Amino acid sequence: MEARRLLDDEQAGWDRLRAITERIDRARIDEPSVTPEGWSPKDVLAHVAVWLEYCADVLEGIAAGTWDPATYDGSVAEVQRFNEEQAEAARSLTPDEVDARLTRARDRARASFAALGALDAEAWSWFEESGPMHYAKHAHDLLAFVEGALPDPEVGPLLQRETDAWLALAGASEAVPAGDLETPGEDGWSARDAMHHLASWLALAAPAVARNGYWYEPGPPAPEDLIEEINARFLAEGRNVAAADTRPAMEDARGRMREAFSSLVTPTDLAKRAFRIATIEHYAEHLAQIRALVPGLEGDPA
Repeated sequence: MEARRLLDDEQAGWDRLRAITERIDRARIDEPSVTPEGWSPKDVLAHVAVWLEYCADVLEGIAAGTWDPATYDGSVAEVQRFNEEQAEAARSLTPDEVDARLTRARDRARASFAALGALDAEAWSWFEESGPMHYAKHAHDLLAFVEGALPDPEVGPLLQRETDAWLALAGASEAVPAGDLETPGEDGWSARDAMHHLASWLALAAPAVARNGYWYEPGPPAPEDLIEEINARFLAEGRNVAAADTRPAMEDARGRMREAFSSLVTPTDLAKRAFRIATIEHYAEHLAQIRALVPGLEGDPA
């Protein structure tokens, strides 16, 4: 796993989050109307800072060999309790103090992640979920606030599900040896084929999601013969692409899709369906295919 790719993704997400926060009227920074729970913009930013601090603690523990995953209770109830507790504590801070805390926490998390030599799935997951995914979720919340709308309650869970599915897919694709990326499996597809296919569908669907619609203009369901025609075209195109370029292309297309979706103030059901199919469902569809190409991964749970 290459730290630079995820650091670049984090930087892009951070820049977008800060661009949105700069649009918030400072007179409204304590207005408790960003979320149904009554969080203000300041509460949301403090919340992001707290999870970046927690992430840095974990990454520093991983580096020191002292992190024990069993000490983290990631249950919904425990996370909710922690969030509420931290939100209450943050309300005594001034907006400037929250801004400073957020910047310090982000710098510390980045430094801790960048300092890790060999990356494992635990470190990758913590930085991905506390950084880029978390920024995207709350960028949507804050953008809706700025635009005078309510955030869509499905956006956060969909982004979380996408991240969970992506982490499994990314881990499997990273496990394929570089020399085996073009080696076909029993179905005739190689890892290069699968990754180019995923990247191409993400690139096709992302502009439609950005327009708040579905990838097939008349709407779902798209004709099966059209899907098969597109699949065949992508497969043929992919075999002229350097194998080493397919994983970066998949990551770039995924970043564009996530930005397109989280930038929608009021996403339509069609846009949510297009996002879900092109990411969560599509990753799961090809996860087993890629795992089957790596000895020892075939039986891993999806």
